[in-house]
Amino acid sequence: MIVSLPNNLNGFVSIADISEPLSQLLSSKLQKGEGEESTPSLLNFFKEGQILQCYVTKAYLDASNKKKIQLSIKPSLVNAGLTHECLLVDTPVYGAVKSVEDHGYVITFGVDDKFTGFVATKDVIVTGPNDEPEVRPLSVGQPVWCLVKEAREKAVVVRIDDRAYAAALTKEDNVLAVSSLKAGMLVSGEIKKVLQTGLWVQFLGYFTGTIDIFHLNLYQLSDISNKYKEGNKIRARIIYVNYESKRVALSALPHIIHFEPFPFPAKTNIGDAFENAKVMRIEKTYGMVLQLPTEPEQRAFVHISRITDRRLNNIGDKFSVNQLVKCRVVGHNHLDGIVNVA
Repeated sequence: MIVSLPNNLNGFVSIADISEPLSQLLSSKLQKGEGEESTPSLLNFFKEGQILQCYVTKAYLDASNKKKIQLSIKPSLVNAGLTHECLLVDTPVYGAVKSVEDHGYVITFGVDDKFTGFVATKDVIVTGPNDEPEVRPLSVGQPVWCLVKEAREKAVVVRIDDRAYAAALTKEDNVLAVSSLKAGMLVSGEIKKVLQTGLWVQFLGYFTGTIDIFHLNLYQLSDISNKYKEGNKIRARIIYVNYESKRVALSALPHIIHFEPFPFPAKTNIGDAFENAKVMRIEKTYGMVLQLPTEPEQRAFVHISRITDRRLNNIGDKFSVNQLVKCRVVGHNHLDGIVNVA
């Protein structure tokens, strides 16, 4: 899978990095000489635009000097540092189906030496095609997003409800240390400082993090101080944690708050062209933020390398804010909610 990451980056998840049970299942099928037709399809587990928690396993430059990021969504990596003490009632927790039982499913959280989970078949509720809740069967290896019902010593009883998971607010008692902070947590915070490029917020008592302007759904830097004030409360979701530097990034974009795919407007498919996109912000040595004339209006970004055929050192020498430009869609970042153009 290709996965959109913050700051307009992309990463790659191999089928071997989905979950431990799926890797064991694939290994067993390989040993038995079973063909690809018996391999579970990732299309049964995921949909385009779905938000995932990932763990960076490797970042490097390839032979053509392009940045490559390898990711894993295995519970053992995503849930590193997870403790039983953090699992209070209605705590959101990520896992994968370990086995199918008569009346439900055993769930692994990647810490099987400490505890596993169990969800009854009747407690697996997902939103169906008609926006109605429905019970749906699960498969071994399938990633699942759970809510704690009861935290027993060795077996945590959970339920699966995608709408309830999206609305579950992480509380101070759920997080005992920085290692307990996880990407995907929805938190309530307080704005401590309005920065030139975003906000500095405090959340869960004493943790701090930043929200970049790209994740405030604003165009102009001046809009930040007009809309946000120190001391105001804000709801945001953690999108990045660096445990070494203890740096945390959050997002206040509506689709991330609601844990759902970004609703790109029609006519923003790859190859679609626009005659009068408006320049809204210029990062002189990085790129430009544009406003596409779609319904509703859509933010777009053009990297400096995609502005002209020749090297451009300062974008401001050639373009200005409010200028209308021609552009063509070359990609999307589903997490940032950005259309990439050239």
